[in-house]
Amino acid sequence: MKRYSCKWFVPIVAFLLILMLSPAVVIAEKLKFNTQDFRPFSYLEKGKVAGPVKEIIGAVCDKAGFEVEYALFPWRRAVMEAKGGQAQGLFVLGWNKPRTEWLYFSDPIVNTEYGFFFHDEDPVNCSCTRFKPPPCRRVAFC
Repeated sequence: MKRYSCKWFVPIVAFLLILMLSPAVVIAEKLKFNTQDFRPFSYLEKGKVAGPVKEIIGAVCDKAGFEVEYALFPWRRAVMEAKGGQAQGLFVLGWNKPRTEWLYFSDPIVNTEYGFFFHDEDPVNCSCTRFKPPPCRRVAFC
């Protein structure tokens, strides 16, 4: 059985309690969370949503006694369903001001950074003045 850090339990339970108190969820038989294909955080595996964030949300919902449905869509559809009330939540997404006008953000479930990765043995000539890693090398996006 997988073990999960307790630091995620309180923010997620608080978020779920807020969902419970909203009219759309009170009449719902189960919660629906939408996501997009955003590896390694969320993806389809054998036709079902998988990934570490889904596992964290699932563990907390199980402990809180919620039944949860997960759906993976292109991002526009995932958002459209949440805005239209067909889904009660979205994951994984970053905070920005326009989203706060229609979404409640829980505390972060995962913290991450984005960056560039360079192959050590294949240097290239980078002429971009805004991006000059020492030494300049080929970029691989993962």
